Amino acid sequence: MKLTRRVLLLSVLAPLFPAAGAPPDLAPLEKWIARQAGVKSLIADFTQERHLRTVKKPLVSEGRMWLSATTGAFRWQAGDPPKLVAILTPEAEFCLMRPDKKEAEFFTKEALERENAGQGLAFLKAG
Repeated sequence: MKLTRRVLLLSVLAPLFPAAGAPPDLAPLEKWIARQAGVKSLIADFTQERHLRTVKKPLVSEGRMWLSATTGAFRWQAGDPPKLVAILTPEAEFCLMRPDKKEAEFFTKEALERENAGQGLAFLKAG
């Protein structure tokens, strides 16, 4: 009886998985990538989760980000009303604002490179 169930299960599941030697069909992925080449800007909503050892439930905040591929400008805003705003200008200057505390920090491109933060910003610029 057990063997019959296994054979039945395999016969039902086999069509769902291609053979191990068959290459996957990449045409849909290639089509999607080709369509993304024309994207000049992006606006996206996100959910940020922070998992801390001292807190059982993750801290969750909603936000929105803007990215311009043509100018390299970037804006990241967490919370509504915003609790944290990060802005990267086309000149590679970086500003970190905390509106609720009425604080803002400005960093030049040279300062970011000294702080080794330039790698993360290069990633953002590359898209």
